[in-house]
Amino acid sequence: MAAVYEAEAAAYGGGARDVACSGCSGGTAAGYIGGDDGGTVTFSGIESDVDALTTVRVKYLSGDAAPRYANAVVNGGAPQRLAFVQATGDPSSSVLLAQLKQGSDNTIVIQGLGDGSWGPDVDRLMVPVS
Repeated sequence: MAAVYEAEAAAYGGGARDVACSGCSGGTAAGYIGGDDGGTVTFSGIESDVDALTTVRVKYLSGDAAPRYANAVVNGGAPQRLAFVQATGDPSSSVLLAQLKQGSDNTIVIQGLGDGSWGPDVDRLMVPVS
């Protein structure tokens, strides 16, 4: 079982904004991640029952034949580079290893690499619950 955090309910920064996504759970995804405007999507209030290293699934779309990349920052830690292979229609998953703290004071930011390249369109995060 997993808790779901929708990207369209998260906070956008830089040039990030809603994009239509018929295959996404809410019909919308967070688009324009990265790029020259440094688009970001920040998921706050992520809950964990315990302090633990856990696997978070990042559901996304990417129409590019070549992989896109983005950094994920968990609770202000070091960026983790994630790869997002081509995925059209239904969202695919990339995996993030996240060190979560007990409680609901966890934050995950998906951002560009800082080089002007584009990340994927992010649909949602799926965080395991015990």
